[in-house]
Amino acid sequence: MSLLFSEIRFPDGTGKRKMLREGGHPDQADLWELMETEPRYATCKAAALAGAPICVRHYRYQVKGRDWLAEREHFALMEAYDALAKRHTARPFVGRGDVKLLDQYKFHLANRREEL
Repeated sequence: MSLLFSEIRFPDGTGKRKMLREGGHPDQADLWELMETEPRYATCKAAALAGAPICVRHYRYQVKGRDWLAEREHFALMEAYDALAKRHTARPFVGRGDVKLLDQYKFHLANRREEL
């Protein structure tokens, strides 16, 4: 089984770091579309418009056996894992040995190319 996912991190208006998870590996254009169309990205959009850096990390969770791509409902499991890990001062899900960081990038809204 494989699960491709990304974490999008950004500061909210109060200085706290926020994190959203997204299935797959969105690039800057994908992320901009999400900020334009998805209500759960409103805080991320506000941070980007204010000039804050948006950090995106791409991951692949893979276990041994037949390789098949898992669906989005696994995010709930990762969030429950993170909550328990935090409570027991353990590493979060992305810190596990079977989760590999594939890529990451940061951008500011000024990096976005205008389309004609």
